[in-house]
Amino acid sequence: EDAVTGNEPAEAQEAPARQFIVSMTMQFDSLDLTLADSVVPVMIWHMRWTPPGLQIYRHRLPHPMLTMAIDFNLEVEILNPRNNAWEPLIEQFHGGIQVERESQDDDRNMKVTISGREQLLLNLKPTMLQRFLWFMPVMLTGLTFEQDLVVTSSDAATADVSKYRVVNLCNQTLELEFKSCHRTNLRTQIEPTGSKWEHLDKWVVSPYFARALVVRLPG
Repeated sequence: EDAVTGNEPAEAQEAPARQFIVSMTMQFDSLDLTLADSVVPVMIWHMRWTPPGLQIYRHRLPHPMLTMAIDFNLEVEILNPRNNAWEPLIEQFHGGIQVERESQDDDRNMKVTISGREQLLLNLKPTMLQRFLWFMPVMLTGLTFEQDLVVTSSDAATADVSKYRVVNLCNQTLELEFKSCHRTNLRTQIEPTGSKWEHLDKWVVSPYFARALVVRLPG
């Protein structure tokens, strides 16, 4: 038999873990976001990313950590329907956002820091504030498609502008069914109205965006 030379290790040594590092930078000149109802624009967000833009850094050792940072210039304008002119809600503002996410064992920690490089100037007017408070809930409801199916004419009457209306000149109730790709069984009944209008905006536009209408006698 051949003799065994050298000393064999009693246990296999664990291979050292390898570091994984990702460093990325993205730069966009500008981002303009227009928020509108079904027809008319209501609000515009102007954002400019200042150099070096969006920075993303991630490493794995000694524990996973992700860092994102961006500096920006932001300006928000609202359309004044009375004179059809854009008015600033937020004056041009230079700020920054930094997000840090750290994982250690079973713990997950996230830290978000929003900083301002200058004063934040807001222009608050009754008309502008009323339009903002009306539009934002409508937009959020449209994004989530969460709204009660029971809509009364008194609710629609409180809106600033009604784009879709109906009158029932018959002597009996009519049933309206709205066809939408977001919801089914969208129906409402219109009693004889004479010359009085019934509002349909909450059925036709956001959040359902009806594409067809069927009118029938109930029953």
